[in-house]
Amino acid sequence: MASMGMNASLGGKISGTAVCEATDGDGNTRLSYFSIADGKVTRESVAGTGKYDGAVISATVQPLGPFPVIKEGTFQDCNHQTGTYKLK
Repeated sequence: MASMGMNASLGGKISGTAVCEATDGDGNTRLSYFSIADGKVTRESVAGTGKYDGAVISATVQPLGPFPVIKEGTFQDCNHQTGTYKLK
């Protein structure tokens, strides 16, 4: 899984966006867009290959961390996601 994003905390309000690409065991990939606003994280599908081609995914995300820093300049977290999906 690879992701790229940016978060900001300005005046006590957290905002941000991220794009994440994941590959399953069969080699199919999916690209998701995450946005953070008003303390709420949402996920939407952007594109996919194989069984994820044309998939419609919508979810809310609840971060379970943060967890202790393992290496300076990095972070670790885990998310609980709930929502719906529809494959072609």
